[in-house]
Amino acid sequence: MTIRAKTILIICLTLSGVIVAFYFSFSFILLQDFAKLEALDTRKNVERVFMALNDNLSTLNSTAGDWACWNDSYEFIETRSPDFVDNNLNDLSLVELQVNLIAFIDTSGGVVIAKALDLENKCEVSTPEMFRGQIPPEDALIRHPAKESSVTGLITLPGGPMLIASRPILNSYQKGPIRGTLIIGKYLDRAKIKQLSEQTRLDVTFEAASERRMQPGELQLPENRSIGIEPMDENRICGSKMLMDLYGNPCLKLRVNLPRTIYRQGKNTFRYMIASFLAIGLGFSLLTLLLLERWVLSPIVRMGRNMSEICMLGDPAKRIPVTGKDEFSMLGTGINDMLVALENSQNGLQKAHDELEKRVEKRTAELEKSNRALQSEMSERRLAEEALRESEAQLRTLINAMPDLICFKDAEGRWIEANRFELRLFELEGVSYRGKNSYEIARFSDFYREALLSFETTDEEVWRTGRMIRHEEEIPLRNGEKMIFDIIRVPLFHTGGKRKGLLVVGRDITERKRAEEERILLARTIEQLKEAVLITRKDKTIQYVNPVFEKLTGHSRDEVNGQDIFELGKKEPEESFMKTVSDAVCRGEEWSGRISDRRNLQQPIEVDIRVLSLKNDSGAVSNFVAIINDVTNVVRLGRQLRQAQKMEAIGTLAGGIAHDFNNSLTPIIGFSEILMGGLPAESTMRQPLEHILTAGNRARDLVKRLLTFSRQGEQERRPLRVWPLVEEVLKLIRASLPATIEIRHETSVPRDRDTILADPIQVHQVLMNLCTNAAHAMREKGGTLRVGLSEVNCVSQERNPVSGDLDPLPYLVLSVSDTGCGMASEVRERIFEPYFTTKKPGEGTGLGLSVVHGIVKSHGGTIHVCSEPGKGSIFRVFLPWVDIGCGYGEDSLLPVPVGNERILFVDDEPAVVLTGQSLLQRLGYKVTTATSSPEALEVFRARQGDFDLMITDLTMPEMTGVELAREVLSIRINFPIILCTGFNEMYTSGNVKALGIRDLLMKPLNTREIAERIRRILDENGEVPPRPLPGVRSQFRSAVRESLL
Repeated sequence: MTIRAKTILIICLTLSGVIVAFYFSFSFILLQDFAKLEALDTRKNVERVFMALNDNLSTLNSTAGDWACWNDSYEFIETRSPDFVDNNLNDLSLVELQVNLIAFIDTSGGVVIAKALDLENKCEVSTPEMFRGQIPPEDALIRHPAKESSVTGLITLPGGPMLIASRPILNSYQKGPIRGTLIIGKYLDRAKIKQLSEQTRLDVTFEAASERRMQPGELQLPENRSIGIEPMDENRICGSKMLMDLYGNPCLKLRVNLPRTIYRQGKNTFRYMIASFLAIGLGFSLLTLLLLERWVLSPIVRMGRNMSEICMLGDPAKRIPVTGKDEFSMLGTGINDMLVALENSQNGLQKAHDELEKRVEKRTAELEKSNRALQSEMSERRLAEEALRESEAQLRTLINAMPDLICFKDAEGRWIEANRFELRLFELEGVSYRGKNSYEIARFSDFYREALLSFETTDEEVWRTGRMIRHEEEIPLRNGEKMIFDIIRVPLFHTGGKRKGLLVVGRDITERKRAEEERILLARTIEQLKEAVLITRKDKTIQYVNPVFEKLTGHSRDEVNGQDIFELGKKEPEESFMKTVSDAVCRGEEWSGRISDRRNLQQPIEVDIRVLSLKNDSGAVSNFVAIINDVTNVVRLGRQLRQAQKMEAIGTLAGGIAHDFNNSLTPIIGFSEILMGGLPAESTMRQPLEHILTAGNRARDLVKRLLTFSRQGEQERRPLRVWPLVEEVLKLIRASLPATIEIRHETSVPRDRDTILADPIQVHQVLMNLCTNAAHAMREKGGTLRVGLSEVNCVSQERNPVSGDLDPLPYLVLSVSDTGCGMASEVRERIFEPYFTTKKPGEGTGLGLSVVHGIVKSHGGTIHVCSEPGKGSIFRVFLPWVDIGCGYGEDSLLPVPVGNERILFVDDEPAVVLTGQSLLQRLGYKVTTATSSPEALEVFRARQGDFDLMITDLTMPEMTGVELAREVLSIRINFPIILCTGFNEMYTSGNVKALGIRDLLMKPLNTREIAERIRRILDENGEVPPRPLPGVRSQFRSAVRESLL
């Protein structure tokens, strides 16, 4: 085929290929895009119909919610009044609601009433089968786990598919408990489908589903299946979506039929593009062919003819005619130059050929002579190599039989030879290792890569030092264990000092090292044990004792090693545990038990002892071992734990009675103050009432004291006069002391200078503990209990025996002394330790003086004790004096603040409610009361604008005070609330403010305290506009929905 024909063929094929590629590309891309646009449009239309169906369900659910959260429905489900049915469940009501079914179901699943209506004929029809009897309680249609829950969806009935909505029946405030379920349904009939078609302006149809239905017990929420796209023909396309019923089973298939306008437009566009491209391609191809013929094809044909003529003649002296200055003329010139060079080359080649023949003849004769000499030398070398191979085989057999690592390397670190043990260890059997260094060999053994590379590093150290190196190396195995080798590396050098090779030998010392480590570990374990260990030989001489034994017995290791244990035991007293150990070892029997070692009477110890016999491999006894464990702290901690459990029980009891006791004290103190305020000063009833009020306040302080003792009360420090508190404590304790104990008390401090900053309850506890301990010390022989109060100024160091423990301040010194038995120095040093006591079991806890010491230290003071056996004891308590000036107590002379605001008072105790109401009305306030949280919440919802403040109890049934406050604050933001409680462990004045509550008030209520708290909160509170009730939320939602439809 000529080049001209090939050119025409290439242009035609290229044009055809481009047209075909363009056709298929555009057919695939363009039509696919139009098909995707068509599918997307179809899906959107199906989703529109599906959303319209969901809007109908939402409307139905809203209607069900309005009927379910209605007081009349809530009452009907309980009373089943026929008036409700006649007034609300008649045909006209269902026509107005546009529903086909309404049913009331009780909590057990029983159908209270169900009514079905034909909306087209506006007449009642028979109720579907499932609404005539009992509905299972676990059915998803009536199961409502929460008050706000709702169930919507589709169900399949004999009359056709129905849109259904289910809501729990509650009161108009959406409060429980749930009394049943309200179900409203509407058939998805031809009228409803027609309404959907008109609403969406689409051709909408529904088909029955053919998939398997699930059992009623298999509850499954409805899910959105994918939308199917199905082209019907060139002009129509259909989109479909499977709709699930309420139980998760296929119910209906939604179909939307649409015209294929987008697809037809895409096909027309594609045809126009193909026709245009074909016409343009043909014109361009003809023009290209004409230009190629004139400027390319004709010159090539002429040059080809000239070259053929030169080849046929075989004469390189011929030349090609050259015209013009284009690439073809340059090609012709190049061919002519090549012909000139070819002609010259032929002439030179002939001369070289003649000279080469002469040289070959001469060299052939020389090679024949050399070949005869080489054959003789090769015969001698063959004999030497056979002898060397035999020697190498013997050496290889020897090193392969050795159970050690053996490896020879050359001067460059390349492996020359390695025995079978090393190859097996590094998994290199069958690997061509010779001539490779460790880096290259490591690639064949991934697991032992690091070990091989570490060998290479050590080799470099050997070459650097030029000396033999011996060391130990660990090599990990695949089973997780490790092998330890004693490795020797010996460098080999030539006579001139040049490197020759390296010999590496390694011996397995794993078992030896393991035995050494086990012996070291065992010795270290025994050395570091917290128990004392003693080991004797069979002849009863001591072989070993650990450091704990030395510390526990006071005998050093050098002192007892080699000594007969029987002789050592004879030197020990009977109370010593060493006596017990020596006796057990000498008897040659095993023994265990607990011993109380009382050699040191001040610090006796408790020890657990176990004596064991050790046997050798033959089963004979070789040694005896005694293990002594000091369990003194364990025993002491056990006692402390039992005491702490007793104290915890007391604390729980104190917290349990505090609330009820304070509630009982509230009317006593409150009514006493009210009655005293209404009596004239000369009334004979004032004194009895004052006694009642004093007794109530003392009972209130007693509760605080109990809570402080049980660590459940808060400390309140305030300026406190010490001497009146001393007199009160002595009055209380006098009745409990025998007549043989005399009480004396005196003070040298003026009335205006006996003030400290302290918690009265804790100071009262200090005095009670010190006086009780003093009386206990004199209970056998009697004596004198003295309590005194004096001053000391640490700045001037006057009369300060413990000035080193105090800051340079003036102090009050409270002293308590007795003439009892006194204390020894070792007892005096430990009296402030927790749980230390010299009393008999059952008489004391060992906590009294420890608590006293902690209270005094927490108040910035100190306590000093002087005592000698037989001379009694003196306890001096130093507490910082505070100057309160003339302002102390003046607040009690100020008038009680009053007001005329409106207060809502809530408490579940009628007596407390009556007390609070009387007290607040006496202060001028307008009071509304409630005895339960729900009652108070209803009153506040109905009259939220009528109140300026609310006072509520914390602990109440049904709803706590905090929950009530939260509900009230959700109705009216920033509404002032005071929380009252007789006792609580959760809330304080600080954390209740985070809940929006203004203050926390502890019962029993006090007139001045509650008056000042109320006045302060009302004066600080600004007016906040009432928050609207949320009752109109459902009507607002319905109005918005109707405007959107």
